[in-house]
Amino acid sequence: MFIKSLIYLIIFSTPLYLVHFSIFKIPTNLLEILIMLTFFIVLINFFKEKNNFSTFNIISLRQFKKISILPKETLFFIGSLLLILFGLIISTLISDNNPQSWGIIKSWFIIPILFGFLIKNNIKTISEKLFLLKIIFYSSGIVSIISIVYYFFNNILTYDNRLRGFYLSPNYLAMFLSPGLIIGLLQLFYPRLKRLREFSLKDVFDFILIIIIFISLYLTYSQGAWISVLFSLFLIINIKYLLLNFRKFIYFIFLFFIIIFLIYYVSSNLKNSTFLPSAVYTTHSSTNSRLIIWQSTLKILKDNWLWGVGPGNFQNNYLAYQKYFPPYQEWAVPQPHNLYLAFWIQSGIFGFVGFLILIIFYFEKIFLEFNNLKNTKQKKLLLTLLAIMFIILIHGFIDTPIWKNDLALIFWAIVFLS
Repeated sequence: MFIKSLIYLIIFSTPLYLVHFSIFKIPTNLLEILIMLTFFIVLINFFKEKNNFSTFNIISLRQFKKISILPKETLFFIGSLLLILFGLIISTLISDNNPQSWGIIKSWFIIPILFGFLIKNNIKTISEKLFLLKIIFYSSGIVSIISIVYYFFNNILTYDNRLRGFYLSPNYLAMFLSPGLIIGLLQLFYPRLKRLREFSLKDVFDFILIIIIFISLYLTYSQGAWISVLFSLFLIINIKYLLLNFRKFIYFIFLFFIIIFLIYYVSSNLKNSTFLPSAVYTTHSSTNSRLIIWQSTLKILKDNWLWGVGPGNFQNNYLAYQKYFPPYQEWAVPQPHNLYLAFWIQSGIFGFVGFLILIIFYFEKIFLEFNNLKNTKQKKLLLTLLAIMFIILIHGFIDTPIWKNDLALIFWAIVFLS
């Protein structure tokens, strides 16, 4: 029970990654320390049990042979993790072996994956998993409240009047809030919309929190977050039909993305709007800037398609390749504003393929389970996990909602919850 409480605390305290310091000259943060302390407590408890100590010889030949009889889905899952880590490490070694690259591997992959294993081994029942997701919702609510306080009392906004709270960018805030909003909506309104008179006091509290998160998300003016949340909701509402008509589903997605791209492109280049602050609509639009970033990224990938350039090295390569393009609209670009390009360019083809296998495994497992379920609570869990992944992958077309401490932790948490 104590370990479960620590896991819930860590999920709730995700924004504590912003509290930075160093231990023996190794950069870290408060969130990582909480995770590692929990991991060490688990190890200590493990070794205290005499029976467990004798079975800990995982490198023995007998234990190694057992790997060959693991379920196929487990082998695919472990294989995808190994491919991602292999791609990251090799890409780092072949590039400039930058300490920043090792820091990214540690903070955005190894520690969140270790935390994922803690979740897998301790959060097992449907109720516990739903409660963990609810913790993400409450954490988003607290962050939203703080951000709105910033907005009304300190007026801390970006130059284009966008809400960022205590984050460096409005997009960072939006990417953190989006999963929380979808969790709150599904937890409160699935499997059916409640009438007002059916609301308990707790439901009223959750509903108010949903409104607060929605307002905060709106004030970020992150069109990528809006699109990903709306599209995710559409998919979840129509999930039964889409599963039965998969071919139509593929056609619809193709058409939907064309329409969304046109809307996004046109709206980002409007000169005047009552919907968004006028500062957003300039010739220096986010769409124009992203198109240039993607063109530069593809040029870098053409020369580094196999091994990539290493995690955290995109900025330097982006600047080095400026000579092939007109003057950039943005110069400080630590990530390529695309999740898929980010994986390929920073972990090579091996890391990119590993990520794709992981996502395929994730959806296949959930879809297979969902089709055979009659339990409402379990369906709610699977739909919520699907919705969060939809948000991440859709937003991933125009940003990098995994390559960051808190977002990485949420991503790996939902992967292991599935």
